[in-house]
Amino acid sequence: MAADDRVSSARNIGVLNGMRTFRNSVGLRDKNDYYTLSIARRSSFNLLLNGLQNNADVSLIQNGQAIASSSRKNRNPERIATTLEAGTYYVRVHQKQGGSKYRLSLKATPLFQPISPEQPTSADLFYNNVFLSGTAAAYDCGLNNNPTSCLEFQNVSSVLSSGCGQGNQTACSLLLELTEIEGTARIIGMIQSF
Repeated sequence: MAADDRVSSARNIGVLNGMRTFRNSVGLRDKNDYYTLSIARRSSFNLLLNGLQNNADVSLIQNGQAIASSSRKNRNPERIATTLEAGTYYVRVHQKQGGSKYRLSLKATPLFQPISPEQPTSADLFYNNVFLSGTAAAYDCGLNNNPTSCLEFQNVSSVLSSGCGQGNQTACSLLLELTEIEGTARIIGMIQSF
C-alpha cells in the first residue's frame, strides 16, 4: 500500500496557485492516490487526468464529501472544471480497471471579486479603494518606469503590505494582484522594446 493511499496520508501540495502536474500510478494493490491542496481565495479550478493505460476515475472532495467527479469509460481523459471558494480540498485518483500510470494536472486561477456592499468590512473596503487607486500606478510604473507612478505604487503597496501583516486577507490578496499587474506591465514593456 502506497503512502498516499488514504486521506490521512494524502500528498500535500500546499496552496495551489497556477498549474501543477503530477505523475503516478494506481493498480490492484494501490487503488487510490490522494492529494490535498489549499485554495487561498475564490478561484477557477481545472483538473485533467490523462496519459491513462487503463480506466481510472477522479473525484474532488471537501469535508469528506465528493463535490465533483469524472468517470469516463476506458482510457478517456477525466476532467473537472468548477469554481472553488477558499479552503482545503482533496483529489482522489481511483483505479477502475487494471493498473494505470497517469498524469494529473491541477490549475487554480484566482477570480477578482467585485465589492458587494453587504459583505466586506470597512477595512476591506478601504483596502479595495487603495488597491484600485494603485492599479493604474502599478501598470504605469511597470510599463514606463514613471517616477510619479512608481512612488504612488510603492505607497499603495506599503499600505496593503501593512494590512496583510496584520492578518487582513483582502489586503494580502490585493497586494498579490497589484504586484502581478506590475510584473505583467514589465513583461509587456520588455516585449514592446524589441
